[in-house]
Amino acid sequence: MNVCVLGGSGFVGTELVTRLALAGHWVRVPIRNLTRAERLRVLDTVELRVANVHEPRILSQLFGGCDAVINLIGILNPHGRASFDAVHTELAAKVMAAARTRACAACCT
Repeated sequence: MNVCVLGGSGFVGTELVTRLALAGHWVRVPIRNLTRAERLRVLDTVELRVANVHEPRILSQLFGGCDAVINLIGILNPHGRASFDAVHTELAAKVMAAARTRACAACCT
């Protein structure tokens, strides 16, 4: 199975990505900074990609070839442009829209 895990370099995400990879799944992890994903770099079936997940076009590209998308991105405290609404509502809506677009493109071509 091919899985894209948003938030894959976080506390929960690192554990999930590791378990998916060890189970033989191919996992794409978009990240802001490669240094935050040192533990994931050693896993053969993990692809780390520097990407801005808040851009719908980028999300659509990230989801290409994936069978599943898991969104683990969340915040405890708002800071800068990262408000609760931007992360927990707007980003979730963008993820769902991009996943629908990719799913439709896969079945309609």
